Amino acid sequence: MKYSDYFSYHLKYYGIPKLNLEQYQRMMNIVFMEGYLSGLSDIPSEKIKNSAIRYRGIKSLNELTKRLPPQNLLIQMEKLSYKNNFINWSYVLRNCFI
Repeated sequence: MKYSDYFSYHLKYYGIPKLNLEQYQRMMNIVFMEGYLSGLSDIPSEKIKNSAIRYRGIKSLNELTKRLPPQNLLIQMEKLSYKNNFINWSYVLRNCFI
């Protein structure tokens, strides 16, 4: 649960990260997938079935995180949020004064 722990630490000591909706959803999906995988590892029965489900979960988590360390991932998410917000605001400002 390294991503969830880091996001929690960052929230506690640095406040809410400045993320747009898309990156916030990505962060919540990462937290969910880590919890889901943690829950799967607690189930001792049906290991063969769980291993296939667990593999898909790990693959999904890797796609969301791009295998970046938590610190770098959050920095990337904030940069993407800023970039997307900047583009959206510039579009709005251009079209408001036509």
